[in-house]
Amino acid sequence: MEKLIINNDILFSKVVELLREGKTVTIPVKGVSMLPFIKGERDSVELESLCGAGAGRSVSRGDIVLFRYAGRYILHRVLDPSGEKIVIRGDGVPEGCEYPSREEVFGRVKRIIKKGERPVDPYTGGRMAVWRIWELMRPLRRYMLALYRRLVWPGFCR
Repeated sequence: MEKLIINNDILFSKVVELLREGKTVTIPVKGVSMLPFIKGERDSVELESLCGAGAGRSVSRGDIVLFRYAGRYILHRVLDPSGEKIVIRGDGVPEGCEYPSREEVFGRVKRIIKKGERPVDPYTGGRMAVWRIWELMRPLRRYMLALYRRLVWPGFCR
């Protein structure tokens, strides 16, 4: 299967346009910032709208959202939706957060498509419990992710 490489600004402007129309959009994931729950270059995500015609809900703690921050489109998890700015961090990011406004959050992951074939609901009780444990282990995350990349997912960094 051939890959089509599209400029991120062009791709995400169309994704946001579709989300504003209330449509769901499936996009491939790149990068390592959502490890170990979403694997770049392997998994895809189905997004539902949080803006425009499809905005039927607000964000909650634990939601994985598509947002724009510092000129980039990012897919990370909501830590605290209660303030003026939403606090967001990637599962594979040991430190640091993003603070987008609500207007900069466009979509919520409805499903993760593992290996291009198996849809997974990331918000089941068991998956959210694992994420909460992962969140508590943040001081050890850097070391755990290093082991994960070497043992569980060899060849990723090649």
